[in-house]
Amino acid sequence: MPSVGDLCPACKRPVADHLPSSRYAPREVRPGKVAVVNGRCTVAGERAPQKCCWVLLREGMTPGEYRERFAAGRIALEPCPCCGGPLLAWGSCPRRLVEGEGVVLQGLRLRRGRCPNPDCPVCTVTHYPVFVTPYQVVATAEREAAVRAHVVEGWSWSTVQRRVPWLLTTVQRWERRLAVRAAEVATGLLAVWQRLDEGAPAELRAGAGRRGLLQAMFAVCDAVGELLRPQLGWTAGVPGLALPRLVRPTAPTPLPVWA
Repeated sequence: MPSVGDLCPACKRPVADHLPSSRYAPREVRPGKVAVVNGRCTVAGERAPQKCCWVLLREGMTPGEYRERFAAGRIALEPCPCCGGPLLAWGSCPRRLVEGEGVVLQGLRLRRGRCPNPDCPVCTVTHYPVFVTPYQVVATAEREAAVRAHVVEGWSWSTVQRRVPWLLTTVQRWERRLAVRAAEVATGLLAVWQRLDEGAPAELRAGAGRRGLLQAMFAVCDAVGELLRPQLGWTAGVPGLALPRLVRPTAPTPLPVWA
């Protein structure tokens, strides 16, 4: 079992700065809250215990395939997203998912793991399949399709309102949130594209405004997804919006974590 010693593997600061624990004397623990998501942590606010976080399963599965494999106990745990060590099975938690026409997928449960490394600030890790985004009820592919209809396919907002089963204000909110990180995501995935394909473009070209950035982001997502599909053995469709959480470019280009 790996040990990180006195430094947090996520932020490289002393663990005692933000991890209240019986392992450290009270005078060594500064009040703070650690938030660790996919190996990144921040310290601010109040004193808190070890943090729960989430990780994305690297295998592409449809909701039906996921439920079948979960029932058969064939969902393998990912490594700890913070220290990289093995996780121990720690039960599961319920999750509802709305997908198209207001259908609620019943019986969807997410596997959880516990990190046994006492030096790691992560305690439990929830495993999300690629079709689910943490803190979002609507399936990732559904959100992506609605935004792509306006940005890539050129649907007007009135057409989106007639043809998409979601409220127009909801789709517009999704688009605004994606646009905030579009440049960072496209740049980060471009670095991945360049590692995987010698013929990848040397720089990112995007049109003007929010639509141009999102179009560039989706284009890079499509290209990287096609390159990763044979390598990772994906048979089911993997939403482009899941790629920033599935791949990590080489430093110093970090990928954001989308909520």
